[in-house]
Amino acid sequence: MITMMEDPSTPTFLGLCPAEWHAVTFGLKSGLKVWKRQHTAYTDIDKLDISPELKTDLKAKYHYLTFCEDLPEDAILLGMLGYVVVTGQAEGAARIAMSVFGVTL
Repeated sequence: MITMMEDPSTPTFLGLCPAEWHAVTFGLKSGLKVWKRQHTAYTDIDKLDISPELKTDLKAKYHYLTFCEDLPEDAILLGMLGYVVVTGQAEGAARIAMSVFGVTL
């Protein structure tokens, strides 16, 4: 029987195993470079100048890597949206967005 659960003897910190932490921190590190960020393709992991152990971890937990590469940009967008809503400019922002996307009311 194949199971996707982590072995109970695996050491964890805040619920993540070491391979997951490697993928999370590598994804956040590359995600914070918004001005020159490119998504790391699964096939490009072998081309990175990192240790073989880290490459193995990134391949095993690739979904953490892709999520965390987008996380800083998503947080900035949510912060900007929150600012617009809190300052009462949501209607104007919605009108601008509708005009950009060609929606008319």
